[in-house]
Amino acid sequence: MAIKDTFQQRVKQQLDDSLDNLDATTLAKLNNARQHAFDVKTNKKPVALPWGMGVAGVGALALLVVIVTPINVQNPTPFASLEQLQLFAGTDVEELELFDDLEFYQWLDKTHG
Repeated sequence: MAIKDTFQQRVKQQLDDSLDNLDATTLAKLNNARQHAFDVKTNKKPVALPWGMGVAGVGALALLVVIVTPINVQNPTPFASLEQLQLFAGTDVEELELFDDLEFYQWLDKTHG
C-alpha cells in the first residue's frame, strides 16, 4: 500500500507542477471546458418526466375505456324464458307456468308450511 500511495503522490505532484507551467490560453481553454461540463451536468433533463407522462397516458386511456364501455344493467335476465325452456325440456308451456308464480309458492310455503 505504501508503494501505491507514494506513486500517487508523485503523479499528483508532477501534474500540479505541470499545471503551474501552463500558459494563459491553455488555462482559459481548460476553464471553459470545465464550465461547459458543469453546465451540461446541471442542465440535464429529469428522466422521470417521460415515464410519468407514459403512466398518465395509460391511466387516461384506461379511464376512457371504462367510461365508454357500455354496461347492460337495464334488464338482466339470468333465467331463460318459458319458450326457451320448452325447447330444452320438451314439456308444454302450461306445465312451466308454475315457475311464473314461484315467489307466491315460496311465500305460501313460509307462511303456511
